[in-house]
Amino acid sequence: MLLKSALGGELKVAVTLKKSSVSPETTPARAATPSPALQKEAERDSPQDRLRKKIHELSSESKYCDVQVFHDLIKFAIEDCGMDEINARASIEVELDRNCILNEVKKIEELYSLLRRFTQNDKKLDPKEHEDALQKVSTKKPGYSRSLKPEVAIAHLNKFCRDNEVKIKTGLFKWEIP
Repeated sequence: MLLKSALGGELKVAVTLKKSSVSPETTPARAATPSPALQKEAERDSPQDRLRKKIHELSSESKYCDVQVFHDLIKFAIEDCGMDEINARASIEVELDRNCILNEVKKIEELYSLLRRFTQNDKKLDPKEHEDALQKVSTKKPGYSRSLKPEVAIAHLNKFCRDNEVKIKTGLFKWEIP
């Protein structure tokens, strides 16, 4: 539909017509829609509650949330709970902290932060700094039953060194990138 504007130009306006009666041929099958009781139950559970349940299902027994489980939880929060990524990440981290479940992603970020601080000036990681970084992330926090797995910490330490060209002392006067 075209309308004349006060300025002399034409405006295009879209018009939609509402169908007042619905025939059985055009309505979707009733089996695809959930029953009213299920709809009420789904409405009763807020997105936060559904996310909490999912966190408890995936990581409450082991008290350890590895990287893959963390990413699965974020995906669940975004797709099934309708949260945005920032709120999903924050909600998951808070819930893991509240239940004393170790968040591997957070510990790895802590390790990378330590390594950046230790190596920012000389691009070398001496044996004491190496041990300090591993000990810091491999020590249990009060209230937690688990700490970062040592093999995960070592693998990420070596990855950081390779990615940032940081040398580790391998001999008396020898430094190499692992």
